[in-house]
Amino acid sequence: MSLRFIRVIENDGTDAYFNPRQVTHVCRSTNGDIMIILSCGRHLRTKFTNCSYAIDFIQRAEAHTHKGEQ
Repeated sequence: MSLRFIRVIENDGTDAYFNPRQVTHVCRSTNGDIMIILSCGRHLRTKFTNCSYAIDFIQRAEAHTHKGEQ
C-alpha cells in the first residue's frame, strides 16, 4: 500500500502536504484566497490566483509517495 501526498505552500508560507483523494472542493473565500478543502474539514489557504490553477496543479502535481511496510 502506498500513500500519495502533494505539497502546496499556504498563504502564510508554510508547507502543507495532503492526499489528493481527500480534496472535497476548491473555492475562493470571501477575502479572495483560493482554498483547498479536505474531507477532514481542513481549509488550506493557498497562493493560487484562481480555482482552475489549483485544480490543474492537484491533477498534475508530482506526488511524494510513502510506501508502507509490507
